[in-house]
Amino acid sequence: MVFYVYIDPAVIEVAERDGPYALQGLIAALRGFTQNCCVMEFEDWRVQNAIKEKVDALPGTHDRKLLKSLLAVLAKRNRFIYCMTPDYSDEKTDTAAMLEQAATLLIDLALLGVPSAPDIVVPDSVQVAQLCEYQGTGFENERIALVSDGSTTAPGEMDESSFLDTHFGKAFRYAARIDVCDKLFGRKFGDNYKYTAEKLIRWLGTNLNNPAGCKLVFHCEKPAGKTDQFLEGVLRDVRDKHAPGLSVEVQYYQLLSGDNPMPHERFIQTDQIALEVDRGMDFLDAGTAKSRDVFVSYKGLSACAKVLKAYSAGRLPAVTV
Repeated sequence: MVFYVYIDPAVIEVAERDGPYALQGLIAALRGFTQNCCVMEFEDWRVQNAIKEKVDALPGTHDRKLLKSLLAVLAKRNRFIYCMTPDYSDEKTDTAAMLEQAATLLIDLALLGVPSAPDIVVPDSVQVAQLCEYQGTGFENERIALVSDGSTTAPGEMDESSFLDTHFGKAFRYAARIDVCDKLFGRKFGDNYKYTAEKLIRWLGTNLNNPAGCKLVFHCEKPAGKTDQFLEGVLRDVRDKHAPGLSVEVQYYQLLSGDNPMPHERFIQTDQIALEVDRGMDFLDAGTAKSRDVFVSYKGLSACAKVLKAYSAGRLPAVTV
């Protein structure tokens, strides 16, 4: 559901050289990246700094304003991932250094200003494109299809690891915070809800880039009786065994009036992106160890925050497990 891309700063110069249509193509590509992509960056910020310098040098047109706005959106949503190591000896170009690390870092697309040197090996898992050919890439076709249609999984179509990898792997890998909103998770904890929570935390323990730097928060309706203690104990045990260092909280909601304390819609948001999961934390089948019938699509981060804020009256003190 989330893709990893690399942007060669030289594409800014290419877009300016090739005229208004090329600039519009670059704007369209960046607008798409803000929807469901993270931009892989070197640890010293060299790509971002170079892009800023080249955009600032463009004529002061509306196109430049749009480019700066889209780059600001990527930065605000924490979409720049500082994960690559440059060649500080300057013996290799940044493109060569990136391609050497691309497979390990799961980069899907490299948007380049000029073709890579013929002696540079491009991993099979990485699509390389120049600006003039980007709109026709398989990457863009797949990216926009997910934005338009989401992902629908039939019962038993995927094993649990494949489902988690496909839908959440790149969305969660570098997250600093993951908020799961599902009111039924508290009220109906057990069976598939319990199973899915355990599998998710185990999976996070091996798939988060830095488990100790991430907080997982479950937003749910406060259950009756002592189910809350059982729920917290299960989460604590699986975290301690399989994801040590991961911070886990439960945010209960309850209204004494009996009114609905939480929204019906179920979603998962991080500090980078938000996803609607129509089944909430009921997306894995404990009986088959496979996925259930699930629809996953994109949501706006601001819309999710607005929804949770609307139900803040029923929010109880968060419980750290």
